[in-house]
Amino acid sequence: MKVKITRELLRDINPGRKQQDIADTEMQGFGVRVMPSGVISYVVRYRQKDGRQTRHAIGRYPLMTVSAAREAARQTLASITKGADPKDKPRVEHTLKSFLEQEYKAWVATHHRNPDKTVGRIRKCFAKFYARPLNAISPWILEKWRGECLKRGTKPSTINRDIVMLKGLLSVAVKFKQLTEHPLKGFSPLKETDGEMVRFLSDDEEARLRAALDAREERERAGRASANLWRRERGYVLLPDLRARPFIDHLKPMVLLSLNTGMRQGEVFNLRWPQCALDRSLLTVKGESAKSGKARHI
Repeated sequence: MKVKITRELLRDINPGRKQQDIADTEMQGFGVRVMPSGVISYVVRYRQKDGRQTRHAIGRYPLMTVSAAREAARQTLASITKGADPKDKPRVEHTLKSFLEQEYKAWVATHHRNPDKTVGRIRKCFAKFYARPLNAISPWILEKWRGECLKRGTKPSTINRDIVMLKGLLSVAVKFKQLTEHPLKGFSPLKETDGEMVRFLSDDEEARLRAALDAREERERAGRASANLWRRERGYVLLPDLRARPFIDHLKPMVLLSLNTGMRQGEVFNLRWPQCALDRSLLTVKGESAKSGKARHI
């Protein structure tokens, strides 16, 4: 039986006593198999290297939409023409969500500096593709996605970084033989403009920032002195005197360190005493903390 495969066709189809094979009139090799139990599977029909005709299931209705199945079939048939055999792949056909959660999350934990950030960013940006099979994530749907991002005002550099994360996931899928080829191979990044000025604090802004830090320190010291006066009158144990300390907490020294060295927030947060050679006025930023991934000395 040959007919154009649509959502309406599959929704209204009645299973018979025997399995039914329906070939699509729009794409040669694409079809569905309807079992007497009511299970409907999308399949591609092709000839193996020995000449035998066979079928390969690429998903089930309604878990996979017709459009997603058609795209997956197109990708599969394209790989067959290049000599690949889909039956050589594992039987489990991962969606983006299942591969991310079951495979990639464990891999990225041992290969990335910030695995939680990487996985979280993919979840946030590409949740709309969760139900798609990996080989159905095509350049066309990604082109539409980044067009929507641009309309929302997202910067090209941000879009490019997010796509790099997705392409990295798909590269791991190829490595794990969940894909025969990278579906986004050759997908070009957006052109990024380099005309943005670097913003520095003016002398007046820096002076006001330093004054605000000093005022905060003095306010906290006065508050602690008042609290200790109250506690002394009632015979309570006194809290440490903040006036005896050079800084009341971490905030002011961290801000001053950033102002004087240009260190990024993550670099300051990850700084440890062994990296501080105070006798030589030298700080070492480790590669795993640096944005560039390379160690540097300040």
